[in-house]
Amino acid sequence: MAGNMAEWTLDGGGPAACVDCASLYSVNPTIRGGYFGSTSASDLATTTASSGPRDLNNPSIGLRCARVP
Repeated sequence: MAGNMAEWTLDGGGPAACVDCASLYSVNPTIRGGYFGSTSASDLATTTASSGPRDLNNPSIGLRCARVP
């Protein structure tokens, strides 16, 4: 799942996978992974998590639409 940008996610944060833990109304949603300017391999891991305000405009953050098949 690593790519060229960090990604907004709807999970509640933390490195562990979860089931039905979407946080749809969080003020500061979770941002996972690294981006093209990351300087450390550990920054690229999808377990790397931070957060930011919903109106954050940053060219290193994108999103991915995914679902269980």
